[in-house]
Amino acid sequence: MLMITAGPTGAGKSTLNREAASYFGMSEHTFVAMIDDMVTDHQFYKKGVLKFMYADNVDLTEKIIKAANEKSYFPEIGTEQTKALDDLYFKTRSETDINPKHPGKSLNSILNDQIAYHLRRGSDVLLETTGTTSFGWIVEMTKGRDDIVYVLLNAPLDDLKKRNVKGAAGAYAKFTNKFMAILKERGYTGDVDFTSTSMAAAYKYFDGLKGTKPDVQDAIVEALPDAPRLPNLGGLENNFNAVNKCAKDLSTANFCKEITQSSTRLCGSHPMEAVLFYYNDKEMTLLADTRTMLASQYHYLKYSPVKDLFLYFQGLHSIKGTKQATS
Repeated sequence: MLMITAGPTGAGKSTLNREAASYFGMSEHTFVAMIDDMVTDHQFYKKGVLKFMYADNVDLTEKIIKAANEKSYFPEIGTEQTKALDDLYFKTRSETDINPKHPGKSLNSILNDQIAYHLRRGSDVLLETTGTTSFGWIVEMTKGRDDIVYVLLNAPLDDLKKRNVKGAAGAYAKFTNKFMAILKERGYTGDVDFTSTSMAAAYKYFDGLKGTKPDVQDAIVEALPDAPRLPNLGGLENNFNAVNKCAKDLSTANFCKEITQSSTRLCGSHPMEAVLFYYNDKEMTLLADTRTMLASQYHYLKYSPVKDLFLYFQGLHSIKGTKQATS
């Protein structure tokens, strides 16, 4: 089975992945493909985030750490600062010369190779996405298999914004606390009180370790947790809308037309097992399963993308095992 999960950052995709995989009885050996984890754990990205936090934007970092410790509101972030970290994120995904174990390959292509390998073996694959781009590339890789499940997740937009701000502050605090603790263990004698002056001095010490033998700088970075991302609240709203659009496209067959212009079989017979829609409003709720949609579920369908799905799949016979809903 290929399960594609889509939802905005902060909607609860980690919980969704566990629930959806359990719901379908996917193997414990399922290959879980998450590009975000590959990026935020990568040396290139971690080093870039350290430079961003401790050298280029040390005053902002001081405010963020203070907000996290005092559980106060996240400080205002400039557009240029958000763009700088976003550019670093996507550069880490696309660069072909930062992966010594896979020379000439980007993280995107490495992940694609891994997915293709597991699909060829017939393994269960779970691909986590934000839902902002078409899934056509992976559907084409499946070579017409019909055990594809789409699991869409959304949450109230205000809740998403709060979760992203809270999550970013916590991730910043965890990352900086660990960085300072490692420097101390390595013999750094400067202050580690998270003032802008102390952090700038700590980064200068860290930067001076570059090229040491053995590479102390790389060892420090390897020991760090995943590096944080700044909450891009404008981008989050676009992501929220994109997931809703994805549900609507699935309900009108536009999605299948978009992913392939050449294969009428893919577009015509909709070779998918099911579409599920979850909504996370304080708790994860399954609003719609196209295989078992019944009229008793209709009171949930005030959420319009789910209503679109319901009305479309109500009369669709080409989904395996779909039960016809009656009003």
